[in-house]
Amino acid sequence: MQIKRLTPLALALVLASGISAQTLQDVLTQQNATLSVLNGFLEQQQQLLSNVANTADITVLAPSNNALSNLPSSVVNKVSTDPSFLSALLSYHILKGTYYTSNLTSSPSNNPLSIQTLLNSTRYSNVTGGQRIISTVSPSSGDINLWSGSVFPATLQTANFNFSGGTIHIIDSMLSMPSNLTDTLLNNNLTAAVGALQQSRLAAELDAQKEITVFAPNNAAFEQIGNLIGGMTQEDLQRVLEYHVLEGKVLYSGMLGNGEKEGTMQGGIVEFREEAGSVWVNGARVVGGNLLVGNGVVHVIDGVLNPDNASALPDPAAATPVPAFSGASATGGIPFTTGIVPPAATSTNSGPQATITHTDGQYYSKIVINVAFEVEEKPGFKRVRIAGCISRPNPPAMAPRVGDTRIAEREVEPDAKLAPAFTAPPPVPELDAINEIAQAKAITDVPDRSAPYGIFTMG
Repeated sequence: MQIKRLTPLALALVLASGISAQTLQDVLTQQNATLSVLNGFLEQQQQLLSNVANTADITVLAPSNNALSNLPSSVVNKVSTDPSFLSALLSYHILKGTYYTSNLTSSPSNNPLSIQTLLNSTRYSNVTGGQRIISTVSPSSGDINLWSGSVFPATLQTANFNFSGGTIHIIDSMLSMPSNLTDTLLNNNLTAAVGALQQSRLAAELDAQKEITVFAPNNAAFEQIGNLIGGMTQEDLQRVLEYHVLEGKVLYSGMLGNGEKEGTMQGGIVEFREEAGSVWVNGARVVGGNLLVGNGVVHVIDGVLNPDNASALPDPAAATPVPAFSGASATGGIPFTTGIVPPAATSTNSGPQATITHTDGQYYSKIVINVAFEVEEKPGFKRVRIAGCISRPNPPAMAPRVGDTRIAEREVEPDAKLAPAFTAPPPVPELDAINEIAQAKAITDVPDRSAPYGIFTMG
């Protein structure tokens, strides 16, 4: 998607006419055809609007009418009944600092920008200086994507509407305030990490802390050492998990500097390295970065860290991650996942004519789809976003194991049918989406099996 910007001539005319000194409300009113719903929300928050109007050097991320018309019912209910929630949500859409598109595209694709917002309410954020968003640039389309507490990003549509205090960008979905650690891990299908935190009795403690950085092993990492970690005592498990937590600091991906060392909650030291184009924590590769939580950030890693093996080194040449625990082996199942079921992911990122549908663990002839779909249709293209995992059960005749994140096959039969054990088919758009992906052979573009999401675009 090409971002609409003011041309140099248009910008010159704006400056010459004195419009550059317009207030925030002036510009929002001028864009009322696109922002009328947002303007209605702001009318309910006169104190916030007044405070923002008198604040300099800010960037307003303004969800379009189309974006706000597709809000989940749970969000609509909160907006309607809880003024403090609406105030916090709107504050999360205001960035500290003026970020033009040139600022948002200048950072390398492997070094996302973490940007502070005006969300400071301790009810919704426990991060000093304001909760963050993450800005990235799509290497294929050049789109500027803004990541929040959702598994889906918001994308800039029209940019650089300047006012006296900063600039406004129109985005295609409302940002989601980051949730607690447990919910965020569940939403990203890190079910083994959730189960381990619950079994070790650490979940509530970490949710209550201020400013943490968590390195969360993916399900495959826990499975890889299943024979060892599944039988640990609560005390031993807690010690291992505490080695994955940095207290009192929030380190986004750009802050994991090569050769830097940090003390952990357990008391040991972890070291960050940059090798083969990846960031490593000891010997574990960071495979998913910057999952925002209410009190910090989570980075997904492909191995479980061992506090008794802090000298573990990266092995980029290894075909599979090298366990940090000697004698480790998979036991045929992912530990800690019994009864841990990830919720169906929700998204507010819906363009015109978009349909959001979900399936959870339905078995098809060659693969298991255990994901949330967002299907966006516009003239000339269809885009399917998939959050969760694509996996093959073992044995194939059985339903998927909870939390199975392995991608064992990357080929889907175009005429995939439900297995006989499932008599109720999913909604047609979901099956159509799967078939279209198969026919377009886009399934070959599925990211690394540890990636928490994938985006497929069909022309």
